[in-house]
Amino acid sequence: MAITINGNGTITPVSAVQPAGSILQVQQSSNNTATGYFDLSSDSVYYDYTNMNVAITPVSASNKILISCHAFGEGDDMDHQWRWRIKRAISGGATTYIQGTADGSRITALGLVPVAYYDAVDNHTTPMHFGCSNYLDSPSTTSAVTYTFQMNCEASSKKWYYNRTVTDSDASQYERGLSYITVMEVAG
Repeated sequence: MAITINGNGTITPVSAVQPAGSILQVQQSSNNTATGYFDLSSDSVYYDYTNMNVAITPVSASNKILISCHAFGEGDDMDHQWRWRIKRAISGGATTYIQGTADGSRITALGLVPVAYYDAVDNHTTPMHFGCSNYLDSPSTTSAVTYTFQMNCEASSKKWYYNRTVTDSDASQYERGLSYITVMEVAG
């Protein structure tokens, strides 16, 4: 269908259906608060990263969701491994996790924090930034989907300080950062 404008020409309307691979919508949640930490009290449980969740409602069940996330922070222990994954909760449906495959007693993760610790012996600090870029998820739904960044530590009773180092003194060796999670609906 064409539309005539003042008798001088026509405009063909843009199709409501976008070609495969088109970005249809973008949602983001970011956290630049640097005043807190969260407890990882059990080594067998993943904990939600503070203010690192975002919801998106796909317009078609055949569309995919492109996920990017970035976390900045520091754990209060240098001798243990810190892990992370993404929780996917579909409104009125299942909650699943974007992570590796379970096998035996191995804990699953999407990624590891390679070095992110506070060394109390010499008051040294090594903050870490980590995350994923461009993971393409297939939730197969038109219900709202909430993606939440989660963390775990291989030892119990540890703390993760978000967007800051453990020591937060006003000095140049103690950094502050920003954490975010972005989701984009991609036409299927």
